[in-house]
Parts: sequence; C-alpha cells; structure tokens
Amino acid sequence: MYFLGIMICLIAFTINQLDATSIYVSTDQESYHDSDIISVFGNVESPESEFVLIIIENSDGDTIFFEELAYKTSGVFSTLLIAGGSGWEKSGPYTVYAINENIEVTSLFDFEAKKSQDTKIKDSYDESSVYLIAIAIIAIIGAGIFVVKRKKS
Repeated sequence: MYFLGIMICLIAFTINQLDATSIYVSTDQESYHDSDIISVFGNVESPESEFVLIIIENSDGDTIFFEELAYKTSGVFSTLLIAGGSGWEKSGPYTVYAINENIEVTSLFDFEAKKSQDTKIKDSYDESSVYLIAIAIIAIIGAGIFVVKRKKS
C-alpha cells in the first residue's frame, strides 16, 4: 500500500511537470558595442499569460530596457533594440530577463561601452610621456627667461 501511494505521487508530479511553463531567451550575439542592433528572442512553452516581459539590466543592476511582448501562437517572441544611450555607459556583462507570470529565465551578453573623447585623450598618453612633456615645457620657459634677462643686461 505504501508503494502504491509513492507511485501515485510520482505520477502526479510528472504530469504536473509536463504542463509546466518553460521559457527560453537569448541574443543573436555574445557581445555588442555602442550602436549595435541587439536581437532578443525566445520561446514560451505552455504559457500562463499572453505576454512575456523582457528586461535588460546593465553591469550595475540598473534596468536599461523594458518591454512587454505578445508572442505568436507558437510561443515565439522577439524584439530589436539599439545598444547605447542612458544606462549603457559602462562596459561589462549585461543580463536579459524573460518573465512569464512567475517564471523567470536569464541570458547574458557582454557590452563594450563607447569611450568619451576625454577618455580617449587620456588613454593616448601614458604617465611617462606626460612627465616628458612637462619637463620640455619647463625647459622652454627657463630658456625664455634666460634670453629675456640677457637682453636686459
């Protein structure tokens, strides 16, 4: 009798799992740069609602994209977005969430943020070249002072 009870519980659990909603989400590439087009797509099997919520968080955990998508009768969903703008200032791993009712799945991609003009200029000089430029400027000023003093005497 005990064995029969366990079998009934296992069968009920298996049937319940077959009816469970499952979600898949991905992006068309593993990494992106500023102004790239990102394709987010996926599938919902045995959906519990008519929509899937897509959220993208940056490497700081801030929500930078939010869209509620109606999927096709086959459960397929997709959307396009352009990488960049507010919230996309930092490079690093970004997380895509697909949520249908109480089921949530994630996918990751890397984003390489566009460097500002100030950062590009800063990166183009290393510390030793800055010191050499400072020494050259001091030498030129010193030579100019020397020439002016000689002309006065």
